Amino acid sequence: LPHTNTPDSTMDAKWQERLRANDPTLTHLRLCNKNIRVSGAHWLADGLRLNISLKSLDLTGNNIGNEGVRCLSSWLRGNTTLKQLNLGRNNIRDAGVGVLADALWGNTTLEELNLVNNKIGDEGAGLLADLLLGPTALKRLLLTQNNIVSVGAGRLADALRGNTTLKSLYLTGNAIGDEGARLLADALRGNTTLERLNLQFTRLGDEGTRVLADALRGNTVLTRLWLGKNKIGDKGAERLFDGLKGNTTLKFLDISWVQFSAEGWAQLADWLQYNTTLTFLGISNHDWRFGDEEAERLADALRSNTTLLDVYFSGKVLPQLQEILDRNAGLKRYAVNCRQMVFVWCAQASSHLPVEVIELIVEQSVWDHQLLPRELHSFLSAGEHEHASD
Repeated sequence: LPHTNTPDSTMDAKWQERLRANDPTLTHLRLCNKNIRVSGAHWLADGLRLNISLKSLDLTGNNIGNEGVRCLSSWLRGNTTLKQLNLGRNNIRDAGVGVLADALWGNTTLEELNLVNNKIGDEGAGLLADLLLGPTALKRLLLTQNNIVSVGAGRLADALRGNTTLKSLYLTGNAIGDEGARLLADALRGNTTLERLNLQFTRLGDEGTRVLADALRGNTVLTRLWLGKNKIGDKGAERLFDGLKGNTTLKFLDISWVQFSAEGWAQLADWLQYNTTLTFLGISNHDWRFGDEEAERLADALRSNTTLLDVYFSGKVLPQLQEILDRNAGLKRYAVNCRQMVFVWCAQASSHLPVEVIELIVEQSVWDHQLLPRELHSFLSAGEHEHASD
């Protein structure tokens, strides 16, 4: 479809006809970065008004704003088939979230809501929290890179106490800080469904890490945790790995770009020798801040650990670690940057890549600029189902 901002040219007539006719083969529609704006949202809402076949709609990067959400809300209010809705990078603010939440109230079919890279603050987070406490089927809520701070994190934490459907919560790039982490940690103690929590780049420090670790000590649900790109030092490392010694379910841990010194990496090494559940470890760092002795200690831990399948590095890999990684028969894959990770997984993947792998590549590619867009597109295409798109 051409890149214009008029509904007649942006939205080809064949798509409108297929939508209105409930073409059963049109189950996924992607219209990313088409600059459709509000006028295109009007057109799309009209085409979808009677549609009962669409299961996935991706409108990433179209600048539809609050008014565009309002256009779509009339369709969403009565829809009973859509399972995935992606409205990332659309200049949506709290008022637009209010309209969206109202339209989705009582919806028991939508499973994924993606609102990354918008302008959603604490008020919007609170409205989404209310939605989670109502009748809902939402399993994945992506709020990466918005304007949510500790107050909004607290509202979402309140929702986690009562919600029994949400499995994934992404708060990457929101400045929730240690107080927001504390509120989420309190909620994790009673939550029985959340499996994935992404707190990368959230201004998390040692104190926030401490309370999270305490909550994870007895948690039996969470399997994937991102804590990278935060100001977690050696004290945080000590409490994190001490808390994780009591955890038996975590399989994925990303602590890339933290601020460990030799002492913090030694704590990781000790924990790896103890741990029997972790299968993926992300420890990218430009400045490892340890010497030969600590490198050998970590290398020994990687050698003795029997469950790790994947290790992701970026930055300078010390020779001791490189040698161990090269010789470690237990590891299926390791990579030293995101581009290599794509190639390694593509080389070993089956025709349909696991959802977990696709998520990992997407998440890492946001931060690792060594991954070229065309490579990411090729990688994702290898694991996707057929979509109606550009």
